[in-house]
Amino acid sequence: QFNNYFAGAQIVEIIVKDPNRIDTDEQESEPTVRVNEHPIRMVQAADGYWYAYIVESNEVSAANDVATLNYGVSDTSIIDFDGVTTLTFNSNITLYASSNTSTINVLDNAPSLAPKVSGVKQGQIGVSTTMWPFIQALDFTLENIDIVLEQPGTDEVVSLKHDNDDIDDFAGIELDRSGANNGAHVHLTITDQALNLDPTAEDVVMFNVTAGSEGVGWITGTVAGGSTSYSAFSNGFDDNGKLKINYNANSATNDVLENNATADDDGADKYLIFWESAENSGIFYNTDDDDQSNLKVTSNALRGTTATIDYNDSAQSFVVQYDFATIDMDATTVGDEWNSGEEMTVVLYDQDLNLNTFKDEDLTVRGGTLVPSLQIGSPLSLTASTAVSATQGGTSTTVTSLASFSKIATMTTASIDGTSSTLIFDTGITGSSWSAFLDYNGYEFINFDVRDLTADVSNVRVGSTAGGAECMTDVGTASGDSFNAGSAAGVEFVDINDYVVAGGCTSGEIYVTMTTDGTVKTDTG
Repeated sequence: QFNNYFAGAQIVEIIVKDPNRIDTDEQESEPTVRVNEHPIRMVQAADGYWYAYIVESNEVSAANDVATLNYGVSDTSIIDFDGVTTLTFNSNITLYASSNTSTINVLDNAPSLAPKVSGVKQGQIGVSTTMWPFIQALDFTLENIDIVLEQPGTDEVVSLKHDNDDIDDFAGIELDRSGANNGAHVHLTITDQALNLDPTAEDVVMFNVTAGSEGVGWITGTVAGGSTSYSAFSNGFDDNGKLKINYNANSATNDVLENNATADDDGADKYLIFWESAENSGIFYNTDDDDQSNLKVTSNALRGTTATIDYNDSAQSFVVQYDFATIDMDATTVGDEWNSGEEMTVVLYDQDLNLNTFKDEDLTVRGGTLVPSLQIGSPLSLTASTAVSATQGGTSTTVTSLASFSKIATMTTASIDGTSSTLIFDTGITGSSWSAFLDYNGYEFINFDVRDLTADVSNVRVGSTAGGAECMTDVGTASGDSFNAGSAAGVEFVDINDYVVAGGCTSGEIYVTMTTDGTVKTDTG
């Protein structure tokens, strides 16, 4: 994918898998590996394979000066091998290793050493746990590098190129889409081998996208957002290594994009964290483990306005746009006639509701989404004057908004008693409307979703007074009465046909009283 190029202070992992040298419980000979004719020391790991890590010697010093990067120390006088052995290295190699005062953090997942057993040194060549892993630095000024495993017959050769100038030929950025509507997540994918310092683990990088100060730093250890975790390092970059975002390319009234705090990038700021897709992949996403992006379209961005996103001198535009929705009722799923109680497949196509292309999203009444609905006749529903209280005569609160078709109501619950075992809804429905409803002489049902108010509802009644049952006596929400009992607490579709009181309510207003589990949520809107 990257033409075997690497750059800057990237670490190269060398692995020798030789079935003739795989035993860890008996002495094995160290394989002979040379990098441009310079012999490299190989260490056996617990898996039986042999490992070495190499880096460009002229680049590692600058990298080691970065606050968040630690390539180890090069002072062999303070490096502990195994307390007995002193390893020797080729004179062209500078050794970097951990010590009692400094720990390498750019090799986060190096394999554990082959154990020390009778007659066998740790790692086969005598390496202490403290100093492993170590890094061998060589001069790669000539750029072309041959890594040679000497063996009987034909040697095995891997050719690499250390090239700071041309590695950006393989760098670029992709957007999950070129436009979306308000509130949509914007997922970015950056491909750049030069960002992949650690071949043993997934690198985490932080881009400073502040205009005029663009750069990148690496995060090791605990991932945290914000400028305090940022230490810029130019790893031999040319046009790559800088993410440039113009949040409002049209200088419109409102910005097109905004930074978004996520579980893994807790700062909604100009320091955007990207995670490598897999160890040694060189592909990075601004998407966390919960598929949330740290970049979104603002809620008030104007249609047709644009932002630009540029990496490696290849700018792309992102436009605020809206799509058309279509709905399809698939008659083939019910045959020639749609019978009562028979399910029909309904498919909604609406790109505007696809706010996150990385997640499977659900449209729910509880989520406040205008979900596809089929209204038959003229059902009685909440009105704009609906008020909710927890006790008869208690403090009530009126809904702040009511969707005209779906009848999804929004309210503030802070004034409601949170320990009450009832919820009382003054629906605003008149007694005369209730009476006309019953005159249809059909089957009556009540359907509700109050999960944002209480954990569960055990029964419900309807009256012309708060808490009363003049219109409909108590009906439980167990399986005998509720068509979806137990599927989701607080969501019910209840048959009330046998509980309606004939002529019980003909005037005044209609109250619905629900018996709850004893808790009413007062901290949500």
